[in-house]
Amino acid sequence: MEAPNVNRYLNKPIDLQPSHIAKLWRMRPVIFCEDAFDVKLDPWQEEAFELYMANQRFGMIASKGPGKTFTLAMLGWHFFMTNYRPKMAALSVTKDHLKSNLWAELLMWREKSDLCKLSTNDGAERITLKGHEGYSFIDARSFPKSADANQQASALAGLHADNVAFLIDEAGTIPDAILATADAALAGGTDGNKNSKLIVTANPEVPSGLLYRASVGKTVQKWAIQRVSGDPDDPKRAPKVDINWAREQIEQFGKDDPWVMVNVFGKYPAQGANMLLSDSEVSEAMNRTIEKDEINNAQMRMGLDVARGGVDRTAFARRKGLQAFPIEEEPSNILGPELAGLAMHKQDKYKIERLFVDDTGGYGSSVVDSLDMSAPMMDVTPIKYNAKAQDKRYFNKRTEMWVRMRDWVRKGGCLPKDPTLAKELTCPKVFFHGGVFRLEEKEQIKQRLGFSPDKADALAQTFADVEQESFYADYASQTGSSLEKQRIDQRRRNNHNSGGNHISDPDQLDSNYNPYYPRHSS
Repeated sequence: MEAPNVNRYLNKPIDLQPSHIAKLWRMRPVIFCEDAFDVKLDPWQEEAFELYMANQRFGMIASKGPGKTFTLAMLGWHFFMTNYRPKMAALSVTKDHLKSNLWAELLMWREKSDLCKLSTNDGAERITLKGHEGYSFIDARSFPKSADANQQASALAGLHADNVAFLIDEAGTIPDAILATADAALAGGTDGNKNSKLIVTANPEVPSGLLYRASVGKTVQKWAIQRVSGDPDDPKRAPKVDINWAREQIEQFGKDDPWVMVNVFGKYPAQGANMLLSDSEVSEAMNRTIEKDEINNAQMRMGLDVARGGVDRTAFARRKGLQAFPIEEEPSNILGPELAGLAMHKQDKYKIERLFVDDTGGYGSSVVDSLDMSAPMMDVTPIKYNAKAQDKRYFNKRTEMWVRMRDWVRKGGCLPKDPTLAKELTCPKVFFHGGVFRLEEKEQIKQRLGFSPDKADALAQTFADVEQESFYADYASQTGSSLEKQRIDQRRRNNHNSGGNHISDPDQLDSNYNPYYPRHSS
């Protein structure tokens, strides 16, 4: 490869460059980028340029953070600057996403390049070639979210030229109708003075759509697909993906976890929805026996799912570490102040240390307000199911709680023998879509069950916050050095206030969550 020369004729616009320089840049895009932008590409990016040169249709399916949008911008600038009277369009999943990512990248690198600044005019919606503004440009294109198939297809319509290219970022969730319009514009081929390209990037979040089909060889058109991975053990990995971060994700969640497959390995996850828990998993959990010593120092917590009225029932679910206890129900006509009184009674009877109240839609607000007035020292945390999850893998708080409950069952949790609870736990489906886990909507679950999963919701709420040791924890009978016991005692003092309560600020929920109990630690 020729060494880069960042001073090579860059004091002239592109149309005044010597023909041998223009030809060199056209045929050697890596050299163009080094000369025009003074950048050194990663090995995978150099491979991307080779695939781009050799193919009309080129897709990059990438993990999180390798620099794919930068690469797409570099490929776009190469096409625009080295082809005669080019017409191009840039598009992403939304207009805001385009402006914040690919379009911003195009404008930023234009500003850094003397060659591009001398040769082009920038703009919020269009970049043009100086002296050829009417017919040589890169357009920022978009489509409304509510668009039908015909409106979607029109987003990339109207580009007719001998040299035409489409830059599409986050193509994995872009409707097929749009990609089909771009593909139709490639009919002019790539021969002699004609050149046409469809260049796309995507995270492999959803195993569907045209790019996914291209990646598994199920398209009529010929595609070149490059997989860009952050796999710490892959010698061709993208170096911009932090190797320590990648190892941490794999260690924490496992290689087969869909989130790891998408964000670390750049691979599509398994397709479709899965049942949250199987009949056999729930049956096994209901027939387990947990020794008292295993839960002696775990915190006793309770979830309160407040009925919405009608046939729904209010449910109180208690859990202490690996042991869940029989779930108690009350009719829906009991009002908030009375439910608060029942909660106070159960706190005294069972030594409840934390109470999690479903406050989604305000149904539990009366209970929370009554407890604030009548039991100010009681540790009460209102839970909103549609709130943001602490763990980035989950769509919302509701999904996070239910999936944590599932993991608890699989890690040795003991369920009460309750046929209704068994039905509620084995009915829901969990999806991996758009890069996150998502529990199906409650109305869909109710439709199949024939009733609301109140018991399971109440139990799931006990997983809303981090696992904590009990204020009543007793380590006196445990073996260990006196120094270790002093450390445990100090930790207890740090974690508990004088009133015997625990973290109750909703903003601190989940900040230290560890899904594995000590006895399951590796």
